[in-house]
Amino acid sequence: MTIEIDKQAQTVVFRSSAKAEHHFSSGDIIGGTYQLIDLIGQGGMGVVYRVQHLFLEKQFALKLLAPSQINNLSWRRFEIEGRSLAKLNHANIVSIYNMGVDKGCPYFVMDWLEGISLAERIDESGPLTAQEGLQIFLQVSNALSCAHKNGIIHRDIKPANIMLIQDSQGTQVKLVDFGIARLKSQNANVMQGLTKSGEVFGSPLYMSPEQSRGEEIDERSDLYSAGCSLFETLTGKPPFRGASAMATLMMHLEAEPPTLSSQSSTNIFAPSLDVLLARCLSKDAKKRYQSADQLTVDLQRILDNKPIGTSASPIAKKSTDTTLNTMQESGTRQNNQYDSQEIAAPKSSWRFSKAALASTLSITIAIGSLMGLVAFKSATEKTKPVTSRAKQVQEQKNNRNEYADFNQIKPMLANGNKLSVVTDPATIKALADSPSFSSEVRKIDGREMRCFKFPTVAVIGEIKGDTTELVEVKGEVKIPANENIYLRLNHYLQKCPSILDKFQPNDIFTLHLDSLDDVGEATRRLGRWRKLNVLNLNGGQIKDSDLTSLDKIENLKSLWLKKLSFNSKPFSRLNTLSHLHELRLEKCANIDETVQELPPMPALNTLVLVNHGDDWLSQESIRALAKHKNLRTLQLKSARAPFIEDTSASTHDSDFEKNYKQLPLCDWTSALKQLPSIERLETTEPSSKKEDIEEFLRQIPAARVNDWAAKFGYTPNQSDK
Repeated sequence: MTIEIDKQAQTVVFRSSAKAEHHFSSGDIIGGTYQLIDLIGQGGMGVVYRVQHLFLEKQFALKLLAPSQINNLSWRRFEIEGRSLAKLNHANIVSIYNMGVDKGCPYFVMDWLEGISLAERIDESGPLTAQEGLQIFLQVSNALSCAHKNGIIHRDIKPANIMLIQDSQGTQVKLVDFGIARLKSQNANVMQGLTKSGEVFGSPLYMSPEQSRGEEIDERSDLYSAGCSLFETLTGKPPFRGASAMATLMMHLEAEPPTLSSQSSTNIFAPSLDVLLARCLSKDAKKRYQSADQLTVDLQRILDNKPIGTSASPIAKKSTDTTLNTMQESGTRQNNQYDSQEIAAPKSSWRFSKAALASTLSITIAIGSLMGLVAFKSATEKTKPVTSRAKQVQEQKNNRNEYADFNQIKPMLANGNKLSVVTDPATIKALADSPSFSSEVRKIDGREMRCFKFPTVAVIGEIKGDTTELVEVKGEVKIPANENIYLRLNHYLQKCPSILDKFQPNDIFTLHLDSLDDVGEATRRLGRWRKLNVLNLNGGQIKDSDLTSLDKIENLKSLWLKKLSFNSKPFSRLNTLSHLHELRLEKCANIDETVQELPPMPALNTLVLVNHGDDWLSQESIRALAKHKNLRTLQLKSARAPFIEDTSASTHDSDFEKNYKQLPLCDWTSALKQLPSIERLETTEPSSKKEDIEEFLRQIPAARVNDWAAKFGYTPNQSDK
């Protein structure tokens, strides 16, 4: 079935392989009641017209579904869900009024809304303030509460499905696109026969882990998606975005959610917002909010500048001067191309024309995927001249078309704790038997390009140059020969370590490896990589006997170790430490001991230490930092600890504090004054007396770069008063 659209003539033709055609154009009467006015949008399996009710003289939005999408099974599902959705009566949910079949094409009728989607709002003006964002999601949460209490799971919560309508009372939210909604309890006996285990619906950027695996989901999946959407509302980008749908889904399953401040360097966020999002985005549904009503309570408490989770958590208490009133809009983004969250492909915009459909679904496979897309209008939009900005926005809109490869990976999704990725023996053998990936350096259009020929049997990772976008490691890839190349290899390396042998010594500048059972099996092969400058090992274990393999990487300048298990003493004896410029240890075991064991590192200019716990960084460790005399940047951060599952009033503050401990000040001043080159000292706000922190900031100017220093009378780089 193809959909042929002539926008100028406002004509749509559904054409099937059997040569059957279904024509619709402006002026046609649908169902004997609705006259088509103009074509306003197209989804993956149908179109939307603005229509006029012949008798009521009222305008609606009417969606026509391609006839090929209908069979007996899908029509029964469409009918049952449509009737149930039509019964929803809530101020924040779009209303559905009628449904039927015309010329063999199913249709349904819904509200005609004048407004913009939240996705468009973000694209037009950047991230929203926390005050605005929370007000919007308070209404979203209320809408979800109504749907969930009626046994309906939305399954595709995202900014494009949240409409913003301006009225005399302010901004009213309308939750739309219940098209892939599923009945949880009503008509259970009927619906059991209409859905299949393992069906995958939704949008990869916002899908919960259980939804990604095609498992049975409940209302907590919607709350995860709402958390992703709120995160994007406040930062301008979703919490997880990989170069492909597969990469994104893997991040939803395994990657830790970033904090708001890590994605917006100029915004100030109340810590309680991170607590709320941590709970929404928990991988374990049991640790999320268990109902939309619970989420609503905490959203309102943050708006009221009250603590959440427990009666008076230390995090909430820290929000005094970093409250909603001080939060400013900002589109500033981190530029660290090697960070695990930042190496994702650039965010594509989801901006929609005001005379077009508010949201589109190009990835869903259910008949209902067209049920709830809502159209909106603007009388002036059609007459606006096409500017370079408009062209750019349109390109961004096209780029954000929900990952073209999502349908291809759906068969790889299965029930279980991880994505059921195809690693059959034939694929592994093909990778192992493949020739060298490095082809040659040759001139293309007058520019020297480093050319790679990767296997096509599987996507084995992601790759990019300094100026090129992140792309899949598959097939032919060309990168300017004079640029440094970033490479991230995925799970296939676990089964086929010889992948590393197929690169040339001067190919890769930065290598990122995730969750290897045997890290040494990989690092032993890197001694021949003469250009390797940055190595990021995320997860796994490395044996004492394999630690020395790091010494064989001659030009290694930056070493990032995250959630890696290793022993401190043999690590501290590595020769490579003497020429490292940057060392990052994040959530590794025994960080406190490791810092104390480290020898003086004369070349070290950047040291980053991240962990959580009561005293993961002791006073002895702080004193040990003084041995690194050439340090210019030092980051000492308390990582966000897992959110406490029990948030009842009986949970005591001390219980919460054990899971979210901030760094003590200790005797930092005397130790850090011995670092003559220190320029930036980035830390979590010390939990010490006000006068002690003021004295610390006075004597250590490098610490004034922190946002929290403003509460003590300092701005970044401010000189002594």
